[in-house]
Amino acid sequence: MKHCKLTACVSGLAVLAATAAWAEKEFEGIELRMLAIGDTSVTRLAPIVDEFEELTGATVQINMFPYPGLIDKIVIEASSPSPSYQLMWVDSPWVGVLGESGALEDLTDLVRRDAEEIHLDDIIPIQLQEKIWQGRLLAFPASGMIWHQNYRKDLFENADE
Repeated sequence: MKHCKLTACVSGLAVLAATAAWAEKEFEGIELRMLAIGDTSVTRLAPIVDEFEELTGATVQINMFPYPGLIDKIVIEASSPSPSYQLMWVDSPWVGVLGESGALEDLTDLVRRDAEEIHLDDIIPIQLQEKIWQGRLLAFPASGMIWHQNYRKDLFENADE
């Protein structure tokens, strides 16, 4: 089965937007399609997409789908000999599966090259680590989800509870 190399959606935009100033309008007429989840982690990209389009001349179309079944769409797309999408939103738990299949482009060298512009030190290390599979950075953090647990202090301090 032939796998196409698809760059993780937001990482591609983030890396390109970070370095787009030197390439002003260099990509005029290029159309990029992105396969993504239909939630706020993607809809918040709109201002970045607008800026990216203005700087590069390329256009970006984001097609959003519900989370259930999205991994199946991504696997089918990644397996296609003629993919419809050049970018995709990838959830952290999918990085290993898609990395094993060869569906994701290794971004390690690009991120190293553009490290000064990307400011990797500004990213919480675990968020970056979630996008690494077998030593290769296969996606770039897009939404800084922080998992937390809340509890009622008064219940913990009450011996009767």
